[in-house]
Amino acid sequence: PLDVAKVTNDPCSGLTAAQLAPYMGTLQRSTKSQYNNGTGCLFEPADGHQAGIGVLVCPSNSGPGTLTQSGFPWQEPAGDIAGYPAEHQSQGGASGPATGDCQTMVAVSNQASLAVYIDDSEPDYKYYTDACTAADKLAAELIANIKGGG
Repeated sequence: PLDVAKVTNDPCSGLTAAQLAPYMGTLQRSTKSQYNNGTGCLFEPADGHQAGIGVLVCPSNSGPGTLTQSGFPWQEPAGDIAGYPAEHQSQGGASGPATGDCQTMVAVSNQASLAVYIDDSEPDYKYYTDACTAADKLAAELIANIKGGG
């Protein structure tokens, strides 16, 4: 199990500007948010034509059994991300992530999960039809940062 305490209070520390840059360009700002099930961070790009990226940290009551209970209109198993079970989720309805958004939710213990989501409305965005690929890579980097303490 992965201890998510480090990023629970500061989810914006989970990914660096350098890690985000390939998927969103220059980071303009990051904003912490509180949700019923955890804390999140929205990373906003300086260029409004790039994707917004978010991190969600759910420290309790959201282990592997809840991956498929998200209520997203589109879901699919994502296999393992950094050795943990994961699910792809999208607001894109039947189109899934082909409409510029994808969330990769990873169960990192029996209680905790992490999510990275990408949302872009610009069809020329590099990952517009494959946002799950970018979300998967960033989720793996988030996990590596937590494990490494960096």
